[in-house]
Order: sequence, then structure tokens, then C-alpha cells
Amino acid sequence: MRQKGSRLRKMMILVFLSIVLSLILNSYLGVLPAIITGVYPSKFHPHYHIMFLLGRDAPSAYSEAGTFGMQEYPQLVILALVFIWLLIDRRRRSKSGPVANSEPPFRSGKGTKKDPYVLESPPMVSAGGSALSTEIITLEGINTNDIRTVSGPQFDISVVEQITGEDLSQNDHKIVFRLKLEDRDPDDLDEGVYEFMLTFKVARAVHFLWLVSIDYRRGQIPEPIESEQSRKSIETESSVKVDAAISAAALAADRQRAEDEARKIASEQAKAKAAAAAALAATAAATKRQQAEDEARRASEAEAAERIKAMEAELEARRLALEEMDAKQREKEEELIRVAERAKEIDFTTLGVAARSTASGPVEKGATELSVGDTSAFEESGSAWVQDQDGGMSISWTGKTASALLGVSGLKRAFAAAATVTARDDLQRIKGVGPFIAEKLNMLGITTFRQVANMTPELEDQVNTAIEFFPGRIRRDKWAAQAAKMADE
Repeated sequence: MRQKGSRLRKMMILVFLSIVLSLILNSYLGVLPAIITGVYPSKFHPHYHIMFLLGRDAPSAYSEAGTFGMQEYPQLVILALVFIWLLIDRRRRSKSGPVANSEPPFRSGKGTKKDPYVLESPPMVSAGGSALSTEIITLEGINTNDIRTVSGPQFDISVVEQITGEDLSQNDHKIVFRLKLEDRDPDDLDEGVYEFMLTFKVARAVHFLWLVSIDYRRGQIPEPIESEQSRKSIETESSVKVDAAISAAALAADRQRAEDEARKIASEQAKAKAAAAAALAATAAATKRQQAEDEARRASEAEAAERIKAMEAELEARRLALEEMDAKQREKEEELIRVAERAKEIDFTTLGVAARSTASGPVEKGATELSVGDTSAFEESGSAWVQDQDGGMSISWTGKTASALLGVSGLKRAFAAAATVTARDDLQRIKGVGPFIAEKLNMLGITTFRQVANMTPELEDQVNTAIEFFPGRIRRDKWAAQAAKMADE
């Protein structure tokens, strides 16, 4: 189909040039009118015609009377139609994108985002290894400057050029290449064999799909081979040690039995008396402990419900502000709002809620003391996020009283009396947490190392899904263990 289109395009260009040449011959030399009217070119006098064009008096350019008919006008109409067709064809080709071919052919696909070209799967790749595509791919009608390396969370996919002997140094619109995949983080995944369905685009509008299997199994370290003599010596020594251990164990067992019998006789009556008292004390302690746990859980549930209610109010304010943002800001803000809406699915009773309070009065710029009414939920020192209707910023403090945080630093502007103060640690210190992931965690209501340290395996899966992160990444990077160390520093 593409070859037919190319032949038609060449034919239309030839027609266009022929008509232009015909019009030039008709208008300036008069050759065709002479032939059409039966006047042979030998009877045509070009110098008379040139004098006529220069406005000089000259006899007729023909030795016989010739007629100049209407053939020029149909030619102009055809010329205009051909020119319009060529413009439309050029515009259509510029929108259709590059032409991709492969040897051997792609397994399937059209190269679009919804139906990408499917590449042949390579043999299993070892952890940290690389693989080349079976296909040799040719792209035509593309600016080679648009070819670039594609990076992902686990792999790099690069273009390996100059596969064939064809000289493409003077052609900026054609490239012949194979794709190369490299596992740049071999220790990132747990031991096992994984299959990855990689979807990516190499050029501006050419999409590919590549199924790759990576073997992350770690082999067993072989034990050193010992000499026969050394082996026998070790076996003899082990046998002696075993016999000695058996004898010692037998003596210890006999001694222990004698002591147990003596203690049993001496303590039977005391045990009988203490059993009732112990049972009564255990029951009372269990009841008291259960009551304390129930009260603590009710307090945690109430605190979590109050925080969810406050987050809903903040979300409503963020939704109202979406209209004033540009497209890029709106897209990011909508993603953060989507994450925050999943806070209701998280068990904050187990995870815990970050300390939060409201400023008791207006906060001055550069102040070293921040009055919050009740500081019992705040640590002796730490960092927090101060927020009012004009935005927020991070601060830190080094001490506290019953109603105020002391040694405050970071207040670069004044805040209104209704400003909220929320404990917040620098979660980016945790390996695997970047700026945007930290912002998602904060939107979800997770702002401190202690909350991350409280994550159970179930909570890790819930949070992983809520922040739309790479599946299982929180557990593999051991966020909870990292955060527990940082919370205890």
C-alpha cells in the first residue's frame, strides 16, 4: 500500500513538472501552438518572437497564420489540482508519523499507544544483565534527534545504531537499529524469576511492547573441598566431643531430676496456696489491661476519625483551587487529591496519627516560640509543617513547655492565628522515597518516621496501592525498618 502511494506521488510530481514545462513553452516560445496549428517548427522564427516580447516592431513569428487556442486554461486548472493534491499528501504524511519496518517482522501491532509493536521475547536474562532485540528495526520519516534512551524504575532501554553496512550519515530521516535492555538495579527485587511487560516509545510516536524474564535467583556458595585426612580428623574430633557431651548431659539430667524432686516436695503446698492468688491477680491485671487497651483504641479511633474529617476539609479546598491552575499543575494536584481520597481505606488506628494542633495566636516572622495550646502529643524536639490559607512551610524546634514549642526556626513569614501545626519528618531520607512520593504520603496523612515504622505487611500493601507505587516496592525497600531506626535517633 505504501509502495503504491509512493508511485502515485512520483507520477503526480511528473505531471506537475510536465504542465509547468508545457506552459513555459506555450507562453514564451510558442512552439506547441505552432505544432498544433500545422506550422512546422522550421517555419517558426524565434528571433521575431523575441523581438515581439521585447516590445519591438517585428513581423509575425510564423511564416503562416497560426492560432493560439484555449489549451493553456485547462492546463492551469490541472496544474492547480495537482498542486493541491501534493500539499494534502505532504500534510497527511507529516501527520502519519514515521514508517517502521522490522526484520524479522514484528509479532503484531501497529506501533500506536493502544496497539504497540510486539517484540520477540529474549532468552531469560540474569540479574544485572542485558539483552538485544531479535528484530532489526528501520524507522523512516523521523528526525533522528528524536531517538532517545528510555529509562524506567528498573531498566534502561537504549538504541543500538549502525546495525547494517548502509551509510546513513547523510540521511537525518532514517535509522536502522536494535533495542538493548539493561537491568540497572539487580538487587532491587526479591529472589526468584520475574516477568516484565515493558511498554515504551523510542521515538515521538512509535510504541513498543517487550516481554522480558529476569532471573534474580542467587546461587548457593559451594563449600570448600577438604582432604580425606582432614575430614577423618574432624570426624574423630566430632565423635569425641559428641560422646563427652552425651555423658555431661546424662549427669546433668540426673542431677536436675534429683533437684526437681526435692523442689517438688518442698513447694507443692506453697504452689497450691499461691495458685489461687496468682489466678485472681492475673484476672484483675488482664481486666485492667484490656480496659486500658480499649480506651487507647477508642482514643486512637477518635483521633483518626478527626484527622480524616480535617483531611476532607483540606481536600475540598484543594478541589476548589483546581480551576485556577494550569494544565500541568492541575494534573499533579488531581493525582494528589486522588491519593488523599484513599485515606479512608488506611488503618490509622494501627498506623497512628501525627501530632497536630492549632496556633493559639498570630505567629510572627522569625519567632523562636510557637504557642499551640497543648504540646503533649509532640516530641521534645523535631520538625513540623505550618499551614494557613496562604500556604505552608517546614519548621523545627528543640524544646517545649506545656503549651508552646521552643527553639523554633524556619518561620520565614508570619502566619494567622488559625494556622495548623502538624509534626512532619523528612521522609525523603528513607531509601526509595523521592520528592513526589513524599508529597503523596503526606497527602495520605503519613508524615512521620514513627507512622512508617508502624506499618504491618497489610498496611504496606494498602499504602503501596494508595500512592500508586511500583507493586511491592515498600516491602522490598524495607521502609518500616529504615523508619524505625530514624525515629529512634
